[in-house]
Amino acid sequence: MKKFTLVFALFFFALNISANDIFDQLYVVGDGSDAGWDPESAIEMEKVGEGVFTWTGTLYENSGDQERFKFLTHRDWDPSVTCRIHIDGHLLVEKGGEYDLYVREHGGDQYDNAFQVPSTGTYSITVDLNKMIMTIDDDTNTSIVGRYKEEAPFVIFSADNTITFKMNGSIRADNIEIYDIAGNLIKRESDVVSFSTSNMLDRGIYVLRVRYNNNFYSSKILVN
Repeated sequence: MKKFTLVFALFFFALNISANDIFDQLYVVGDGSDAGWDPESAIEMEKVGEGVFTWTGTLYENSGDQERFKFLTHRDWDPSVTCRIHIDGHLLVEKGGEYDLYVREHGGDQYDNAFQVPSTGTYSITVDLNKMIMTIDDDTNTSIVGRYKEEAPFVIFSADNTITFKMNGSIRADNIEIYDIAGNLIKRESDVVSFSTSNMLDRGIYVLRVRYNNNFYSSKILVN
């Protein structure tokens, strides 16, 4: 009885080890990206939280020449993180969609499927290994992701489901916008010195976009 109990306990423990407990890095690979199918050239994603990774870059639509992508846990093939592995067929993803992820431990295991996009463009990808979900957003025709043109004239804090924003000194931002990862506008303020979302946000990744003195600034923020 003791031996059976020990074996059962070990089996139960193994079932409850998540991908987040195993993988500390994640990479984009495949001819649907600029990485190609060389694992040494796989593109490292940004880790923004425990088990949460993001990446923004160009993805290419399928033209019949293996334009698809998946994720590696290091610059080698095994294990990989990808879409459905129990049925044959790659998965076409849509803007703003959420898709289940699966760990493919070995190259010969299950079907070797990957993700495809409907059109070439700049996409933002978020992978949450805690939930084994990928979220994808097409940024080609949006302006929520940009680059700092100079050192940002503000500070941002994120804690307790709240984003707090404050301009340096007494200067005012022309406007401030907060978007969720799918590109939906959550909050907009004009003529701002400081503001807070006051616990209105769910856990996740948001984009703060600021206009000041004819410059645009944007920053991705993780709300825990």
